[in-house]
Amino acid sequence: MTNPELMQALTERQELVRIMDEAKARIDELTDALKAHMGVETSLIIGPYKVTWKDVVRTVADVDAMKAAGIYPDFSKQQVTRPFKVTC
Repeated sequence: MTNPELMQALTERQELVRIMDEAKARIDELTDALKAHMGVETSLIIGPYKVTWKDVVRTVADVDAMKAAGIYPDFSKQQVTRPFKVTC
């Protein structure tokens, strides 16, 4: 690539990054509005869309304690997450 081509590529890239950032902000706004509407509900069906927002519990290892004691089961702990998914 020549210098002008590199400059054009970089300029286009920066514009696309800006567009992505704006789109991500709008997606976050819409996601927050949907979550606010759902409250404590775990699913919502609107037309062809099924939205789920459920707690997911997983057990994770406490690495520092495992290293100190050399055993896993006695030092495991649970973590709760709540993924937001939209499928069509």
